[in-house]
Amino acid sequence: MTEYEVLDDFLKLTVAIADLRLFIYTNALVTSGHGKIHPVELCKRVSPLSRGFRYLAVGFPSSGKGLFQVDAWVA
Repeated sequence: MTEYEVLDDFLKLTVAIADLRLFIYTNALVTSGHGKIHPVELCKRVSPLSRGFRYLAVGFPSSGKGLFQVDAWVA
């Protein structure tokens, strides 16, 4: 998965009117212009600041042996 694919999906959440924005993704590093990065770190970097939006990100493993990851933040 690439940086563009993650951001294409995530940025749709930043314009939605909602109490909580849920982002579900594959818990695997993505390729960015600066190497490999975790999808949540990428999403946090582009979240519009000072709006008080609440985000919940749930990462599902790409295989049966991977790990789930849950993150939450306010931006």
